Amino acid sequence: MPKTVFFQFTNVYQMQDFSSSFFSTAASASAKTLVPAQMTDAICIDCRDLSGVDCYCCEESEALLREKIRDIPTKGVHFLDSGNYHYLSKLWMEKVQEPFSLILFDNHTDMLSPGLFDMLTCGSWVRYALENNPFLKAVCIVGPPADACARDLELLSPDQRERIVCISREQMEDTDQFCHWLSRYASLPFYLSIDKDILCIEDAITNWDQGTCSLTELLLLLALIPDTMQCIGADICGEYGQDMDVFEQNRAAAINSMANERLYQQIVTKIKLS
Repeated sequence: MPKTVFFQFTNVYQMQDFSSSFFSTAASASAKTLVPAQMTDAICIDCRDLSGVDCYCCEESEALLREKIRDIPTKGVHFLDSGNYHYLSKLWMEKVQEPFSLILFDNHTDMLSPGLFDMLTCGSWVRYALENNPFLKAVCIVGPPADACARDLELLSPDQRERIVCISREQMEDTDQFCHWLSRYASLPFYLSIDKDILCIEDAITNWDQGTCSLTELLLLLALIPDTMQCIGADICGEYGQDMDVFEQNRAAAINSMANERLYQQIVTKIKLS
């Protein structure tokens, strides 16, 4: 049975009705900690005591996070909190020990240079994975603006660029390019990563600039992935920030809860069929 993993960097999931099917709401409300309900496959990884993890991940915390997921199978759905922690995708993919591809839906390419201290970041994890994961053979990124795709591809080496297809926001309506990529790499198992900042603000509330894709359009794109392709794991991030007032948080929680529910149901079906 695929595992459903929630990373608790903040208390964002306690506010979402979606998580109540996995966790004991009474226990979590009193203890401020997600407590798995009986007869569920859910796992909560409490990360609130870690430092150096917000957007950038220092080496010490990277090692601690790697240890926290060491005994958890990659095959499952992993909720990462906000996009600030999207670098966790790289750590999950490190556990895959066979050739595979990455399908990423995101409003950003996440393949920037790591910055001054050469640390893993939420904006550079794809580049890190391309450089350091020998099993990652192909990447399809769907959703960033065309200018960002062109600019960020230039930051990569020729070998890395050969392994990436970037389908921009402007190209998403024409699904031929995505279907062609799926056909080309149909024999490879794939890891799926979704940042809800690809969605319009009516369908998700995140702490990053967002795209224009509707949730219905994203679900239709996911449906294009053939059931014959093996999904070896998936993650979802793109929660809202902690700098909102109570009214805004409640509104964001309701919107994101619905998005998480619908994405989860479609993804977990694919994983179970794999």
